[in-house]
Amino acid sequence: MKNRGLIKKDHKISIYLIYVTASIFFLAATCDKNDLKIIVDAADVTDITATSATCGGNVFDDGGAFISARGVVWAKSAGATIDSNLGITVDGTGLGSFTSLLTGLEPATRYYVRAYATNANGTAYSQQTMTFITLE
Repeated sequence: MKNRGLIKKDHKISIYLIYVTASIFFLAATCDKNDLKIIVDAADVTDITATSATCGGNVFDDGGAFISARGVVWAKSAGATIDSNLGITVDGTGLGSFTSLLTGLEPATRYYVRAYATNANGTAYSQQTMTFITLE
């Protein structure tokens, strides 16, 4: 009979450990990687010519993981990403400001540019999209 009480206690401990383990896995699975926000802003577009311009940005917060790439992306419509763009720069790593040279642009064309920063959790983009028109 004494062994039976010990088995009941061990059974309760096992159920408790299973519950704790399942809770940890549930929390890990539901934790959104965007909880660790990267904060990046785009800089003004300057030095605009017929085929180039200067832009850049500033990475203020790495979201808890090292920034492995930062730069700008551009396109002829809003919403360029590192996977879908007409051009992309890679201007260093880590926190801080950076300058980007946009080249290969077409004369007299409107472009939309935004900054990005990438870490192990993903890529974030500046909230602001800068627009400019190249010279003729």
